[in-house]
Amino acid sequence: MAKMIQAQVRGDGTAGLQLRAETARSFHDRKKRKFLDELAGSANVTASAKAVGVASSTVYQHRRTDIAFRLAWDDAIDGAYDMLETMMLNRAIDYQRVLLEGDAERVREVPQISTADAMRLLKMHRDSVMQRRARIAALAAETSTDTREALRAKVIAISNRLLGKPDDAELEEDYEGECEMAGAG
Repeated sequence: MAKMIQAQVRGDGTAGLQLRAETARSFHDRKKRKFLDELAGSANVTASAKAVGVASSTVYQHRRTDIAFRLAWDDAIDGAYDMLETMMLNRAIDYQRVLLEGDAERVREVPQISTADAMRLLKMHRDSVMQRRARIAALAAETSTDTREALRAKVIAISNRLLGKPDDAELEEDYEGECEMAGAG
């Protein structure tokens, strides 16, 4: 008996889940995880899709319609990008070591990818990786500002209670001195 999987279908323009028999070409959760593992190790969408037995158009279609898959894809590309950068740096260091020291024995084993392919993949993913990292940094900065404002509001409320002021009173600029006079400093 064929194993059943949940598949997203769009027969009449509506999205829904349906049980279907798993086939070799199905792109189910297990294959998605394997694809993402392959992608994290290579940054190569076509090779990763081929490794799990689906067409690259299938993974791109799922990327467009499945937000969780898209986020996991972005994480995989980020990791692969870092790996490729590190690999290229290690190659350059090892090459210098061989040139300067003549010590080919100490050259590290690195994944089998040509320098040209690695550079092509880095160039291909550079913009999306940098944009995503910028969005994350902006979100972190925004969160930091929100946290700082929330902490300031709590300090004001505590200071006002210690000074016998209403909770919603604004704290004067020299609140540190007042807090010390109230015995809270």
